[in-house]
Amino acid sequence: MAEVAKGVMDKAMSGVRDRIESGKTLIRNEIDVGKGFVTDLTQLKPVEAVVDLVADTVDNAGEFVKKQAEITRRWLGGLR
Repeated sequence: MAEVAKGVMDKAMSGVRDRIESGKTLIRNEIDVGKGFVTDLTQLKPVEAVVDLVADTVDNAGEFVKKQAEITRRWLGGLR
């Protein structure tokens, strides 16, 4: 029984670490998107800046959700 509990705890901790790392990646990507937005604005390309900002933010959010789903599937698959 203790071995099963340890396995569940190890899997939970791994999942938490992966989720935190995924959040850090999202933040780093959004910082890059923000930098690109500011660069386009300073080059007087406001339409391109807004379009890129929206498209890149949606892409980053999609990647984040996909990673969270992958972590959840992996965790749930290990409970069988």
